[in-house]
Amino acid sequence: MFCHRCGKPQRDDLIAVEPEPEPAVAIPAPPVPPPAVEAAQPVYINLFSGPVLRTAILAAFILLLALTLFGAVNLFLAVPGTVLGGFVAVVLHRKMTAQELSVLNGLRLGWFAGFFSFLMMMLMFAITAFALSDPEIRQAWSEGMRRSKMGEDAVRQLMDMMSDPASVLIILFAAFLQLTVLSSLGGALGAKLLRRSSR
Repeated sequence: MFCHRCGKPQRDDLIAVEPEPEPAVAIPAPPVPPPAVEAAQPVYINLFSGPVLRTAILAAFILLLALTLFGAVNLFLAVPGTVLGGFVAVVLHRKMTAQELSVLNGLRLGWFAGFFSFLMMMLMFAITAFALSDPEIRQAWSEGMRRSKMGEDAVRQLMDMMSDPASVLIILFAAFLQLTVLSSLGGALGAKLLRRSSR
């Protein structure tokens, strides 16, 4: 069967034939897991946040402007104007940060807008009171009010009210409540409506 000199096989069936390599089977790659979605961090509205502070101040300015325009037409329009200020605060915050606010956070943001509008109103009131302390300016202002739609009695009542500290405190307290409470309601309403519309 083999050569006794070289060891070569003498039969064909003993010749070693290298087997052909089997075709490589492609092993499928393991499925890539989808990227983990980070849970949205809860938004907490406070005045130490830059966007919240900017939004509240801008909404307070818009609120005072709306109160001035609505109040010039009709004093009863000041109520929806104040609610509109809180609503605008939530809309502006969403435009700036693309964050959805809960109803509680919307209420808080509306309160901040009302508070800043009250501070602006206090500043305007202080400037007016300081200017009216000058008798000439006070006389010119009262004459200008008399030429307007207000009558003599209304001007006299207004002058007496501004000279009475107790009346001034009552007016300021009522203005604080109106601005903060109604704008808070507007903020809560805005947050609720915007969350509903985004679904």
